[in-house]
Amino acid sequence: MVPCATRYKMERQFQSVYTIAKFKEFQEQFTEKVYCEVLSAHDSYLHTIYEVREDIISNDCTRTKIFEVLIRRDECEFECNCNLFGFIGIICKHAITVLIQNQVKLVPKKYILKRWRRDVNRPYVRVPISYDGWISTPDQVRYEQMCNAFTKLADMVAHDESWLKDIIEWIEYQTVESSTLKSRTEVSVGLDGATQCTSGAILDPKYSKSKGAPKKLCQKGHFETSSKKSKTSQKEPTKSTLLRRHKENDSTTFIDQDVHVQNTPHHSLPQVGTQESVVGYDFEV
Repeated sequence: MVPCATRYKMERQFQSVYTIAKFKEFQEQFTEKVYCEVLSAHDSYLHTIYEVREDIISNDCTRTKIFEVLIRRDECEFECNCNLFGFIGIICKHAITVLIQNQVKLVPKKYILKRWRRDVNRPYVRVPISYDGWISTPDQVRYEQMCNAFTKLADMVAHDESWLKDIIEWIEYQTVESSTLKSRTEVSVGLDGATQCTSGAILDPKYSKSKGAPKKLCQKGHFETSSKKSKTSQKEPTKSTLLRRHKENDSTTFIDQDVHVQNTPHHSLPQVGTQESVVGYDFEV
């Protein structure tokens, strides 16, 4: 329940009667009466007309507007030229301002509309909804007939406590009997089906697709990917892999020989241009 914004009995009156949505609309009008002020009153033989000034504030701009509220004290009626009550059925802030100034604590019942009350009886909420268009199955027709019959009975019996207890006991008894009868029929049908299945051949279960994404689209974990990599590494090398390894081995041996020559000391190598460099070579004369 929405709490009251003030301590006026008028606001509590609408809080206890109206629905939450409509009470919020009334509460908005009730709190906005702070922007209204009664300027003057003109009495006549049948009614009194009050001039109410409202300060309309929007986007830091303030403008004033004058409204007229007419009150008939003998008939307990009032109306405002803003016609808010005629449009949406909510008492306007101008009328509330005049009523509070005249020390009116409670609003007459004719200004509390029945369609906004929370305790109103709404038979249309019990109508079953059909999603098949205009087609009504026999079950839906029977259901609607039962609902109409019980609705009439409830409207007649709801005000009498003794009748209400008797009807509720009868409904509970019929509910128990119907449930037991339904369970017996289901058991008998199940036994008949079981005997038919045991007498015949056993069939294979129906094929059903597994839930979730396909195996190709499933995200794989770290351990699964690492194990697959190890399996692929143990496969036999192909011809291209062998050729690539042979080329790598040749290049490494050439590099090793070059490194060996570079690491050999200079005094162990023959010097060019000396007699030692030509020893062991035979020349033809």
